[in-house]
Amino acid sequence: MGRRLALLIATYDYQANGLRRLTAPAHDAGAFAAVLQDPDIAGFEVTTLINEPHYRGGEAIAGLYRDRRRDDLTLLYFTGHALKDDDGRLYLAMTNIRRDSPLFTSLPAEQIDQAMSGCMSWQKVLVLDCCYSGAFPAGRLAKTDTDVHALERFQGRGRTVLTASDATQYSFTPSKGTSHTAQPHSRCSTVTW
Repeated sequence: MGRRLALLIATYDYQANGLRRLTAPAHDAGAFAAVLQDPDIAGFEVTTLINEPHYRGGEAIAGLYRDRRRDDLTLLYFTGHALKDDDGRLYLAMTNIRRDSPLFTSLPAEQIDQAMSGCMSWQKVLVLDCCYSGAFPAGRLAKTDTDVHALERFQGRGRTVLTASDATQYSFTPSKGTSHTAQPHSRCSTVTW
């Protein structure tokens, strides 16, 4: 039986102007890690990154997908802000993101898609809890394209992708003083191959 490996990335504090501090990511990542690590529930080996720069996130993602066997199960979870450029490309915001150069200061969805494609595992799970997450992976959809295009875009053997929103939606984070009660959105997407 293969290994169960999870990488949880949570970013809620940003150096960039215009990206507000989030309240839910640290809590969400901690709670998810506890469930995943519990041997009676999931039994994953979990690595958690909180408020790290893009290069640490990239190194950790490379490590998650490198040297895997077919029977390994990998899970990548991201919670935080995400941005889209004028060509519709998705970028996962890390603590050092610069809005004027997300290609070099974030985690581009194209790179994550390439890392997943190069992984030998036939069991890959990606959970994106961020705005515009339905724009994953790399396509070139306009910012105003309202379709998720899941069947066209989430290709790859053994992939399951869960997104919190479609390609143009904001994800919800509770206001200060409100509970973290889950409210499923009617357009939450799941695609499995």
